[in-house]
Amino acid sequence: VPCQVLCKEGDTNPILSTIGLEGGIPGTFNTREPSRTGEKVHFWVWKHVKIAAREKIKGLPEHDLRRQENRASRQPPTRTASVMFTDVEGSTELWEAMPETMGQAIEAHDTLMRQLLHVHYGYEITTEGDAFMMAFHEPEDAVAFGLDLHRRLMKVDWPKGLLSAPKAAPVMDSMGNLLFKGLRVRCGIATGAVKMFQDDMTKRVMYTGEAYDRAAAVSELPNGGQVFIDGDTYDSIAGALTSCRGNPGPDEEAANPIVVDEGVYKMGDAAVPVFQVVSAHLAARTVKLRAVGNGDEPLATTAYWHAPGATSSYRLWKSDPSMPPCPPVVIVFICAFKFKKVDEAVGKTKSSVCLNRFCKCVRSCLVRFNGYLCQEDHGCFMTVFGRAEDAILMCIELNICLMKEDWGPEVLACPETQEVVEQDCVIWRGLRAKCGMYEGTPTSIEPHKTTGRADYFGPLVNRAARFMGAAGGGQIVAEKSLLKRVHKPEYDWKWKENGLHIFKGVSDPFDVCTVMGNHPAFHLRQFPDKLSSAKARPYDPAVDGKGTETAEKAPETGYGVNVALEDALDDA
Repeated sequence: VPCQVLCKEGDTNPILSTIGLEGGIPGTFNTREPSRTGEKVHFWVWKHVKIAAREKIKGLPEHDLRRQENRASRQPPTRTASVMFTDVEGSTELWEAMPETMGQAIEAHDTLMRQLLHVHYGYEITTEGDAFMMAFHEPEDAVAFGLDLHRRLMKVDWPKGLLSAPKAAPVMDSMGNLLFKGLRVRCGIATGAVKMFQDDMTKRVMYTGEAYDRAAAVSELPNGGQVFIDGDTYDSIAGALTSCRGNPGPDEEAANPIVVDEGVYKMGDAAVPVFQVVSAHLAARTVKLRAVGNGDEPLATTAYWHAPGATSSYRLWKSDPSMPPCPPVVIVFICAFKFKKVDEAVGKTKSSVCLNRFCKCVRSCLVRFNGYLCQEDHGCFMTVFGRAEDAILMCIELNICLMKEDWGPEVLACPETQEVVEQDCVIWRGLRAKCGMYEGTPTSIEPHKTTGRADYFGPLVNRAARFMGAAGGGQIVAEKSLLKRVHKPEYDWKWKENGLHIFKGVSDPFDVCTVMGNHPAFHLRQFPDKLSSAKARPYDPAVDGKGTETAEKAPETGYGVNVALEDALDDA
């Protein structure tokens, strides 16, 4: 019976660990005493391992089992693979400036690459100078390889003279933490279907296909010292970031890698989402190298770095005194009003189409008015703007856009979405958007742990969510002081005062207003003079005190997007 895996006695067999048989299968191996090391080595009889594995994991597809076999024995991936391209940044200049030193440096680089390739079950396709092309069975292995590579490159004993070159010199952040040292390697990873063939000369397995071409394109984007991945790789690892950490050193904090949304790029005929993955202790690299290597710009302003203030506040710079404070931003929450009632009336299929049209209108208006989408969940949006004027105009335009959408007769037959005409003017038609906005300074801005998009923290998020929760369908609620500050005589929007209100979780009352656009529908719509919801009520001096100085102070609680979803459920 052919034997495929070697494992030192006492170690966990990689194949058995993968398929859940870490304890081994007694009686299915023989041992011998190798003369080279004197260590006992187990030769696992693969026939029995496969039988036992199928007994333990019922229903495991034959292809999946074979893929894990090949991974553990470091065979080339088949059918699907995570393809990685790497390249040393500035190598041409380094070769010209110091050829002898660079020869020694590349030898150390290649040795490290092949050591890590074995550790992470990778397959070396080929090399071109200092560039490596590799394939991995699992995207987690490919990402872990990239993160480990950047850790280990800073610990290599580089030849004398190399570290004097600008592209290899040590770089510290303002807190004294080492960010770069030695050769800087850019990594690009793409996951998908591949086609295998054997090279006539080398007899090695080579690849073609969409994933291979996309990996080459993705690898052109990062700077040296960055790992960029395509959207398919991100989808595969989003719920398994712990397994992508690689082998962090004892001086590193025990944290998952950080994902940063780098935007959508055109690659061939496809628009490909691209993300950066970075170890937590090297997160400052994302600020240092936020521009992509070849100067390309994403197709739309969707990247983390397009978010207002994203470059000014980053949690993993920690208490770096050189970082500027966060600038004021405007948080806007938007939600589809009483969508659950529409869902119950027209059924899941039609309501899904209806919600998609609502979301399309929101995204379209965000792009037009320079808004940034932080999070979205079932028709509830958390967005941010750098200018209050843009936020106000976006909310006004969204209300008009929704009335022009093709909702279909079934949706328009619902009381919550029916067409209403007054004075020969359509004032309601289709799904209605409730909007709440608040301007303030975030306490921090950081990439969302799952999506990599900019996420904002601080009281302003909670307050914007409360304003949205208190709004009715088609209503835009904002603080009066904000509207007065930004309004100019030439602006064609006005506001209607709602007065002082108390919002749940917020101790101070806020003087809020309803924004009115110049479209006739805004002036014909009837909104209550006072806001009223489970999360808001008019300010009562007899109950709430005679002013903010005497009002009971309580810490603001709640996280914006969660609060907004609670309010949306209350409305439903």
